[in-house]
Amino acid sequence: MPNKNNAAPPIPSCHPTQKHFAKGMCKLCYDRNYMALNRERHRLNARNWAKANPDKRKAQVRKFHYGIDDDTFKAIRSAQDGRCKLCNKETSGHVDHDHATGQVRGLLCGNCNRALGLFREDPKTLFRAISYLVLWKSIALSDFYALASEFLRDIRSIFHSKPE
Repeated sequence: MPNKNNAAPPIPSCHPTQKHFAKGMCKLCYDRNYMALNRERHRLNARNWAKANPDKRKAQVRKFHYGIDDDTFKAIRSAQDGRCKLCNKETSGHVDHDHATGQVRGLLCGNCNRALGLFREDPKTLFRAISYLVLWKSIALSDFYALASEFLRDIRSIFHSKPE
């Protein structure tokens, strides 16, 4: 489409089939070039914004990594009364998710979240760790059975309350 002087619009040198944007480039190349020339300024602006808006930054990260928006996160935290799903301590809420499916399971405290990761979310390894601790804590066999019974009861309640 001719401009107001009836001259043909300039053709970008980078991608002749694209529409001219500025300085002889298409929009994509102009943006890349601008970012390359102003990288440090953009990084500094992003860092300053993140420091000034920590809650918004955390919400961005949760949305990017786990696909949950801030309202969903707050609903999960409210449903758990702001407590870790494993140890029941108060927590700001680290998002626990299944690494295979990406599905969010709930919120954990930092220690419990790291512990699951270090055990590679493997129930057999976790059970062996429990057995190891019981052995070295010298828990009486009757106490061990009571602990195992409580553990199984917890598992049953989790599976019965699990959303389908």
